[in-house]
Amino acid sequence: MTAGGGLLIPNSEEDDPQLRWVGKPSIIGPSWMKYPLLTLGMLGVQSVWTIEMSQASPFLIELGLSKSLMSLVFVAGPLSGLIMQPLIGSLADRSKARLGRRRPFIIVGCCLTIIAMYLLSWAKDLGSILSFGSATQMKVISIGLAILAVFLVDFSVNAIMAADRALLVDTLPPSQQEAGNAWAGRLSGFGSVAGFWIGNVDLLKIFPFLASTQLKALTVITVLSLVGTHGLMVWGVKERVLIEDSRPKSTLGGTLKSIWVNALTLPKDIRNICIVQFFAWIGWFPILFFTSVWVSDLYIHQELLQHPNLSHTDPTLLASATRAGSKALFYNALVSFATAVFIPFLVAPSTLSSPSYSLDQQTESGDIRRGEWSEGKEGWSVKSLQIKWLTLGRVWLFSHGVFALTMFATWFADSVTGANMIIGLTGFCWAIAGWAPFSILGELILSCDAPPPSIPLRSRSTLTVNHDHSHSTDSLSLSPSSPTNEQVEREGLMGKTSFESNERVPDGIDGEDNMEVNVEVDGDTEEGQENRRPQGGSTAEKAGVILGIHNVAIVIPQFIITFLSSIIFYLLDPDRQVVHLPVPPAISKNSTIPAGNFTNLFPDVKLNSTVTDLRSLNGEIDWLARQDLPNPSSPPDAVGFIFRFGGASACIAFYLCWRMLRGLQRQGRLM
Repeated sequence: MTAGGGLLIPNSEEDDPQLRWVGKPSIIGPSWMKYPLLTLGMLGVQSVWTIEMSQASPFLIELGLSKSLMSLVFVAGPLSGLIMQPLIGSLADRSKARLGRRRPFIIVGCCLTIIAMYLLSWAKDLGSILSFGSATQMKVISIGLAILAVFLVDFSVNAIMAADRALLVDTLPPSQQEAGNAWAGRLSGFGSVAGFWIGNVDLLKIFPFLASTQLKALTVITVLSLVGTHGLMVWGVKERVLIEDSRPKSTLGGTLKSIWVNALTLPKDIRNICIVQFFAWIGWFPILFFTSVWVSDLYIHQELLQHPNLSHTDPTLLASATRAGSKALFYNALVSFATAVFIPFLVAPSTLSSPSYSLDQQTESGDIRRGEWSEGKEGWSVKSLQIKWLTLGRVWLFSHGVFALTMFATWFADSVTGANMIIGLTGFCWAIAGWAPFSILGELILSCDAPPPSIPLRSRSTLTVNHDHSHSTDSLSLSPSSPTNEQVEREGLMGKTSFESNERVPDGIDGEDNMEVNVEVDGDTEEGQENRRPQGGSTAEKAGVILGIHNVAIVIPQFIITFLSSIIFYLLDPDRQVVHLPVPPAISKNSTIPAGNFTNLFPDVKLNSTVTDLRSLNGEIDWLARQDLPNPSSPPDAVGFIFRFGGASACIAFYLCWRMLRGLQRQGRLM
């Protein structure tokens, strides 16, 4: 979910003489069920992510883990995405299992995810059993089991996602990858909306027989969703079986060396995208994992002000606060889904597109496909919705600005309603973040080795790229571990429409301009720069390596902000076990109380002279002293500070993106 989405590279093993296969990939059922059945697993995976994003943080805090340590737990997200996706991809590529290369990993991953989900929701109960009555040991064991569960969820779900995506690539021919990715994104987006909506419902009232806590009830529903969706997919999709593989094995050292060498020789514009993503993701990671905590804190603070006699440890209050966090994420997912569906129809093509290349050819599934087109021929009706000046690059730039403003607006949020509006608005930015950079990156990869005309990739964020540049597809998705996979999970949501371009590329603009490497991240100066390519071949041939570098650019800031968040939580939100009031003397309510004692303790409080009033006041102070909560009139806003730090980083991303787009425009390439 948070480790890095990317462009999907179609299967290049079809004619490899070093491989021998048995069988043929197929999908059971009528043709109209082909895409939904193949991508159904994305819905189940997203339901797991929604549970972690909305429930894990409040649950860890409820168990007694400090916010400082809680933030470190979610290093599991980027770590699992960085490790599991390439690892599972490599292992599965060489698997000779009877079920095929991908489905065995899906089955094992689902089993581990189920164990992890139940371990998380039952951590407190298991801690109570294993502690043998010791309250201290119960707390330590419960927290340890919950942390283990979070790591296991992240690693196992990333394994499932890697296998799900690879199964899609293995099963569909290049001409159908675009439609397949679109369906993957649609179901992923639907799973996100449905998951957060269910998390907002009080399941214990509707299904009291299901479980004793909200998290346990959500676990039951999530497990049913995961098993049902992947069970149907494993049953309905048949893989070919690898029986012989004589390819030389790649080494970890060789892979790391390849990434390092190519990172130093990236084309300038591709490098600039990676740098923009670096700063953008410093802001995104806190939104994915700390939103629920932030909204929950606001809810609890709001309730304590309205009901002074309410304890912050009240189970009903905590459950309501967690549901409030889920509601905010539901609004985010809803806005993101709507943006992903409608915004692509408004975006005009870039000048990387060719007027002699269009999309009025249809596939057997009814999707619009790229075909021959002559200038002057009318495009299909959706073209009339395009806003000429609204290019994808400008939409991406605008989203950085909106995101920065929403993060700074957290300074003024003092109610759950205001928080919902802020988090909901970030849904627009999240949809663009999961689409625009991937689509632009795909265009640049394809355009770096050949002069225009090139293929417009406007439909989705994930592309399927052939080395001969004859096919390209893309898609969008959300998620708290792989960059994300939250991005890859939404990739197909961005619509399935490509757009024709009536604008010609200016004469003299050469695709080689894109290959310059500067120390500055602006793209403004073109003369005197040395054109350079990734070593060892064309940019398109290095698409996989480039996407790996882009993934690293997304993951590294997640590690950075994780550790910074831990420090910020430690400094701004330390655990306070006593209320900020003087502790009253141990006086019985039936004893006689000298008024002077209270006057000395509370000189600003006007006291009546009657003993009855003094006893009443003493009782109120006793009650306050027993509450394990900080002063509700001034709650620490550590999460808000982290959000605003992310907003400052988004401002840097905005500036760098503006410089990059200005450089492209000067080259005659209006992104």
